[in-house]
Amino acid sequence: MPYPINVPAGYVPLNAIAFSTESDAVSVDADHPLPISEPAYRGAIPFEIDVDQQPRRALAVICTTSGTVTLKLADNSVIAVPISQGLSLLPFAVKSVTALGTTAIASYFNLI
Repeated sequence: MPYPINVPAGYVPLNAIAFSTESDAVSVDADHPLPISEPAYRGAIPFEIDVDQQPRRALAVICTTSGTVTLKLADNSVIAVPISQGLSLLPFAVKSVTALGTTAIASYFNLI
């Protein structure tokens, strides 16, 4: 059963992609990127330690000294995660970064 791809599509299910005979399908390239179901982040809001924010889509951590980061999530639960030097994108809805238990030296950004 064929699955038509309408443009612009919010996403393309994997079973809709097939290779067979020549057709009028448009190739995927820089001018015609493959639609995905997850849109790009459009902004970053810096965190202050121990200050609650509205939880967003993800947390960006730019770490200069590895350690542990303690996060208060949208439901007020707390999780401590190890962080290495460099950039980490964490798929958590974070309300705040807490000082208690945080040993990493880093900058934190709520991604929207």
